[in-house]
Amino acid sequence: MKNNKHIKVITRDRASAYAKVIAEELPDAMQVADRFHLHQNLLEAIKKALNHELPATIKIPHNDEPEESRETDKKIAQDVDNSSNYSEKRYKMICQIQQLLKEGCSYREIARRMGVGRNTIAKYRTGEPRELSMYGIHQSKLDIYHDFILECLYSGKSKSKTVKAVYAKGYTGSKSNAFDYLVKIEQREGKAFELQPYIRTQTEALKYRTGSKGKSADYITREGVFRHMWMDIKLTDLHKCYIYSHFPNLWELYACIREFRNVFNANSARTVRLF
Repeated sequence: MKNNKHIKVITRDRASAYAKVIAEELPDAMQVADRFHLHQNLLEAIKKALNHELPATIKIPHNDEPEESRETDKKIAQDVDNSSNYSEKRYKMICQIQQLLKEGCSYREIARRMGVGRNTIAKYRTGEPRELSMYGIHQSKLDIYHDFILECLYSGKSKSKTVKAVYAKGYTGSKSNAFDYLVKIEQREGKAFELQPYIRTQTEALKYRTGSKGKSADYITREGVFRHMWMDIKLTDLHKCYIYSHFPNLWELYACIREFRNVFNANSARTVRLF
């Protein structure tokens, strides 16, 4: 750096030693964090915020919230999910592709007019445009197992068991794509797969584990809430309504995570809300 004073921008990781030497040798240079470390910063900030907002274990009394309140909070959660996932720009593009195909235009002609690739045209040639415009929903290797996955959903199987069953039927893709696909199906159907293991079925002496289901109350740990917000691990409607109504700042944290990731996915340079 001493020999290259013309440098204006430096990308670095989070080590303070790098920040210190850059500030000393090139005080006017802009220091930039890469995508991975920026995401790590968010993760640490979310964990610190949860440590401040939540106790280590949350006790959720059964039937704590009236039915009307639970339904209202459930609708709010669905509205937040939909607004975070929907892409108006993609919706218009899909409508235009499908309209041009109806008019008899070839893939080559559509690609020339719109400046999109043929794979994109093939991906969106059929289907309901608004559904296809949701981030992450597109033609997939899992589409041929769609009806089978729905059967698993409505028969009470968990996501893990469903993914194993899909592999047994011949699926060869990655597990992460399979779980993402199942999450999208849950959102579209308005129904969740069987609860994940953060809930235990035993009733005594489990309040300090990942989570437990008791006779008069359920227990969810702070880590369980983090997994729900960070990794989209599903909560029951009762549990979700309880934590978001009793700890309202969690909505702000959750919205921050979704907005931050949407900026990454869209490669957008717009300002990200920080806290």
